[in-house]
Amino acid sequence: MPNKTLYIRDDDAPLWERAELFAKQSRQSLSQLVMAALDRHLAAELDTAEMQDIKIKRRDGERRWVEGFLGRWLVKPEEASDELGRPA
Repeated sequence: MPNKTLYIRDDDAPLWERAELFAKQSRQSLSQLVMAALDRHLAAELDTAEMQDIKIKRRDGERRWVEGFLGRWLVKPEEASDELGRPA
């Protein structure tokens, strides 16, 4: 893989120095440390990106209401079915 260059602002120099020290103390390269931090950050971003406002129609006998929350679909509504296998 080609060598990549990372620009560090002067204001970020103290943080970069802390990262260098941490990498040395933990016996890993600075590159490994940066890649692990990016991986964690991007994984969190992807999880957040999938979040959306979800509204679900509910009913109990004659009583009907809508519940809403922030989340992500584990089973998309068009793929869902009730306990008898009928489309939800």
